[in-house]
Amino acid sequence: MPCLNLNHSARSRARGVTLIEMVIVIAITAIIAAALSVFISRPVEGYADAARRAELSDIADTALRRMTRDLRTALPNSIRITCVPAGCAAGSVYYLEYLQSSGGGRYRAQVDSSGAGLPLDFTASAASFDVIGTMPT
Repeated sequence: MPCLNLNHSARSRARGVTLIEMVIVIAITAIIAAALSVFISRPVEGYADAARRAELSDIADTALRRMTRDLRTALPNSIRITCVPAGCAAGSVYYLEYLQSSGGGRYRAQVDSSGAGLPLDFTASAASFDVIGTMPT
């Protein structure tokens, strides 16, 4: 009979795992996961930072392209920069002002005897200017 009893105890041990074994496995898994998270967190943060920088760079590039396009179509001598409050101290807000034009052309002063004309001068009280090329509508 004692032989039968030994087989029974050996069989019962081989059937499952104990609570201590489960706790040890969970602890080892937690240690490994913590170690991996330390090494993986830096590259993930770096990727997120690079993606944010790229997005901000694209937004800034788009804004500069729009400003360039608008300023190129602005009426000559109408572009000015003002700041509020007056004096342009630290913390002031700057405004870029201009008059938008729908069409453009090149002008020169009235034709002289050589046919070249004089440079365009808005300070002089000239009565007329010649249009070079087709007249914008």
